Amino acid sequence: MNWVSIGKFAVGTFATISVGQVVDNIVAVTTPLNAKMSNKLLAKAGGYILSGMIGSMASDYVIEGLDSLFVPPKEEKKKEDTSE
Repeated sequence: MNWVSIGKFAVGTFATISVGQVVDNIVAVTTPLNAKMSNKLLAKAGGYILSGMIGSMASDYVIEGLDSLFVPPKEEKKKEDTSE
């Protein structure tokens, strides 16, 4: 493994955990205190799924940004003008 891939993995993991924690806090705040135990369990399970999905998307977004720093953009091939 090279240092760039290790750094991308670490930053991606940090982004996933950070965003997941924010989503989990939002679910905790919006769940009513007097809800039934089954509703609390379902809200918690849904929060885990939602935080995982959004955390994964955030990680992909951050890694794409890092790729643009380390990998130069590919040049687009110009189409030859065939009309004469």
